[in-house]
Amino acid sequence: MFPNSPRVLGEKLEDCKNVFSIDVYADFFLYLLLLFAQHEQVTLNFKQVTVRQVLNEIQRQTRLSFIYNTEQTEQLGQISIEAHNESVTSLLDRIFAGTGLTWKIQEDMILISQTTAETTKRQQAQQEKMVILTGTVTDAQKMPYQE
Repeated sequence: MFPNSPRVLGEKLEDCKNVFSIDVYADFFLYLLLLFAQHEQVTLNFKQVTVRQVLNEIQRQTRLSFIYNTEQTEQLGQISIEAHNESVTSLLDRIFAGTGLTWKIQEDMILISQTTAETTKRQQAQQEKMVILTGTVTDAQKMPYQE
């Protein structure tokens, strides 16, 4: 069989479509997890409690887990916070504003870490890079891709 025959090229294209489909589905699934985490809402009312207690309550009300250094959160002392059907992301922004700590969502986990100049620069760069892409996926002949 010739390496560039229509049959071989068709098989190669079919293999590429399968890989492309799997990759698109995996990316879409990760996007949904991120979107899910960003829209989780909680209701709580705490007076003079540790950040750890607040994070435990957020974890109890959602499917999110937290990874953090307890020494860093203990240094924040006690806080009072109230939220009514507030997004987790908004609540975390309020909790960690001006503390020197930052947070990042990865799948269904929220990582809390020390803010560094590098972290701040990276966050600013990520915000600047956000764009909306639109268009049509085409094949080698510039025809719209169809499954």
